[in-house]
Amino acid sequence: MESANSSTVYTIEGNSSDRISQRSYSRSDGDIVGYTEPLGARDDEVDEVVDFSGDGNPDVLARHASNRDLYLFKGDGRGGFVGDAVVVGNNWSGYDVIFSPGDFTGDGSADVLARHASNRDLYLFKGNGRGGFTTDATMVGNNWSAYDRIF
Repeated sequence: MESANSSTVYTIEGNSSDRISQRSYSRSDGDIVGYTEPLGARDDEVDEVVDFSGDGNPDVLARHASNRDLYLFKGDGRGGFVGDAVVVGNNWSGYDVIFSPGDFTGDGSADVLARHASNRDLYLFKGNGRGGFTTDATMVGNNWSAYDRIF
């Protein structure tokens, strides 16, 4: 992904002919419909490439708009995805901000931070290096209500 705004996601994509092209997708496009913003797709989120699955390729996490489950889209390293999306967390409706700072804990695996919508506490979801999480969430910050953007 190159950038995004409130209605469009812009990408730079390569193809099998060694050509690079820029494309844009409406946030209501069928390729992303049904999902709220993927991590890194908002102007206030880190546009860092994160490997959640441990295969060396960048991946995408997205929260589904209706069931609020968190899905992993494993990247293929060529601008596409490998297989179908996999649920890595159920009902993340309680969080208003979800993002990955990369390896927050220093253990070599990408982690996720999320702010609880009602009490504004910040929680760490420690990555297991295989696309999931090692334990339940751990509160790492209390009452982050003073911050309107966390990245």
